[in-house]
Amino acid sequence: MEEAVFKATKSKPIAAKLKHERVILGETWTCRSSAHVFAELFHRPLGGKEVVVWKTLILVHKLMREGHPSCLDECANRKEIFDSLKAQYVGVQNIWGLLDYAYLEYLSLKISFHKEHRVVPGDINLNKFKENVTKFDPNKAILLVSGLLDLQKLLLSFQEKVLTSQGLDQCRLGAVVPCVLESYSIYLLIEYLLRKVQDTTDLDVTPIIDGFLKQFPVVQNFFFKASTIPYIRQFIPSPPLLDKPPTFNKTSAGNFKKPEKPEKSEEDKKKKKRDKSPLPQPQPQPQRQQVQRQTQLPEEFWGLVLQVEVYLLPLRLLRLPVNMPGARNNTLTLQ
Repeated sequence: MEEAVFKATKSKPIAAKLKHERVILGETWTCRSSAHVFAELFHRPLGGKEVVVWKTLILVHKLMREGHPSCLDECANRKEIFDSLKAQYVGVQNIWGLLDYAYLEYLSLKISFHKEHRVVPGDINLNKFKENVTKFDPNKAILLVSGLLDLQKLLLSFQEKVLTSQGLDQCRLGAVVPCVLESYSIYLLIEYLLRKVQDTTDLDVTPIIDGFLKQFPVVQNFFFKASTIPYIRQFIPSPPLLDKPPTFNKTSAGNFKKPEKPEKSEEDKKKKKRDKSPLPQPQPQPQRQQVQRQTQLPEEFWGLVLQVEVYLLPLRLLRLPVNMPGARNNTLTLQ
């Protein structure tokens, strides 16, 4: 892992190899910790090493997005390092110093954002966010949208500085790749939260929606530029493209109120009352088995009579006494 960190943060202005970054990211998941990874990243003095700082910040950004969740806490614990580095680049006019300062500004805000909104994962993935939220709170959602809008605004400002810098190379574009993915995730989460608030409350979110729609053309232009850069397409084969801004059906109405049910007329009320009157209950029908038994009773009776006649016939012929309960005479004679 130490060798991978060293090779991924060399001072040469060339893009880090993906295999080295994978080793570093995988280390955090293998160990379920990132303390030793960050210790390796920052154990060297970084003062005056603009390219090394740049590559280190790219790794930090990817660790926050793709590394073990402990990376977010580790970044928060080392916030003073980022503040110290940012202070070194105040007033610096060379291109690497300007870009380092802009990247540090964004990552510092991202660290603070995740510390305040712990329910949001490092990659700001919408599906993961839904899994983390057990109960939707519209007031917290509005605060979250406000934080996401600020994060998106600073990200768009940062990527603009990178893409418009002179001598743009793959080393600088290495920071744009995670920014494209992150910007799209922010966009999706904001849209989801605004629709959720509108669908479940009567809160007026029109000013927030206006701010979101105002950002849309900038986000759209960013994605279009990214789609035209071959280096970015190596890592994101299909960069997100937005054709038109989202529509919010209740925005133009200002304060949204849930539609009220129309009052029913007196005739409708009477009709409903009549409909509620109890219906006559059908009389219970005799069970099929009982009906069959009743219809079969005569056959059983005549069968019993026949058996008795068969039994008595030889006795009558022999003039023997008949021992039958209920008989008046004990002998029978043939006439």
